[in-house]
Amino acid sequence: MDQQIVDNNAASRRRLQDLVSRLDDASLQQMVDADWTVASVLAHLAFWDQSTYVRWENYARGGELIGIDDAVIDIVNAASLPVWLALPGRTAVDLALQAAETVDAIIETLPADAVDQATAQDLRFMLERSGHRTEHLDQIEATLDR
Repeated sequence: MDQQIVDNNAASRRRLQDLVSRLDDASLQQMVDADWTVASVLAHLAFWDQSTYVRWENYARGGELIGIDDAVIDIVNAASLPVWLALPGRTAVDLALQAAETVDAIIETLPADAVDQATAQDLRFMLERSGHRTEHLDQIEATLDR
């Protein structure tokens, strides 16, 4: 595994931990945009980290590495948003932290063939979880700074 990927994932996980440690219940319910709260963004992060973990588990059991089309991702996000909004804020925090830790742990132990396959299939986001986290942590921090 590329040490830079491991380091970037760990840094984004630490940033997530630091951010959520400073959030109170009111902050978790603050609107990021017209449809999403801080808590629902955290639940979204948890879902996609967990989804990546499950896909790596499937791969480890001899399955194929499964990508998801962008159109499907949009549908999943839209369909899941009401559930994510209904989650208590602290539950979203706990899910995001747990999923980040779990997926980062499996990524750190991936064999070279898994990394090669992810790269060949243009699925590096399944290795580099820091990109998705950073995008949404930036959104949350911008919201809280308003």
